[in-house]
Amino acid sequence: MFVGTLITVGVALGSAATGGAAGLDHVFRSDGIAITYPTGWQVSNRPLGYISDPAQRFVVASYRVPGGRPNDGGDYRPPRAGVIAQLLEEQPPDPDAKKDYPVRPATFALPKLSDHVEGYSGRWGEMVFRDRGRDFYIFVGVGPSTPATRVETLLRTLDTMTVT
Repeated sequence: MFVGTLITVGVALGSAATGGAAGLDHVFRSDGIAITYPTGWQVSNRPLGYISDPAQRFVVASYRVPGGRPNDGGDYRPPRAGVIAQLLEEQPPDPDAKKDYPVRPATFALPKLSDHVEGYSGRWGEMVFRDRGRDFYIFVGVGPSTPATRVETLLRTLDTMTVT
């Protein structure tokens, strides 16, 4: 069950703080969440995999994420030139988890990628952080031929996230 939370992910077009986010012009809203993303990218709140705790808040990808994702312990692999991020929120937040969830960084950096991340195969990394008393995970998947500019676009989009 989702506890009423409001997560707002916004993008300031051309903002110096984000290094210029021109081209991020589509907005997705659901369950108190908003994210602005580039033309041609997809955002959904449909589950990416079988994990239901922590609660998935959204998936943003540089490609259309197909339906029928596994719910039986299977895995998900991004396509060769695709990049994807899944935002998960620990509900309720653990009041003693401050040591496990560092303060959100000013800018996100690509984490070390591995093929052994929480049931996903391919190249995935995990970012864990705390913002305004809420505990989050972002899983990032990067296809083996993904251009660096596409990865950078994803990270700059995540940088604009605000939690209220």
